[in-house]
Amino acid sequence: HHLLSKLPEHERAIFILSALEGFTAQEIATDFGLTQAAVQGRLRSARKRLEQAQGRLRLAAERSTA
Repeated sequence: HHLLSKLPEHERAIFILSALEGFTAQEIATDFGLTQAAVQGRLRSARKRLEQAQGRLRLAAERSTA
C-alpha cells in the first residue's frame, strides 16, 4: 500500500474503488461526476505510475543485493 500513497489523490481514489473495491468505471464516473472515459484515463495513469514505481523498487532491490 506504500505505492498507493504515492499516487495523486484523484487517481488513488479511483484506483482503490476500481481495483480493490470492485466498482465499475461507470459507477465511479457517476459518483465523481466524471465521464467514463475520464475514469478510464485516470485508471490507466494510476496503473502506469504504479508499474513505474514498482520497477524502480525492483531495480533498487537488485542493486542492493548485487
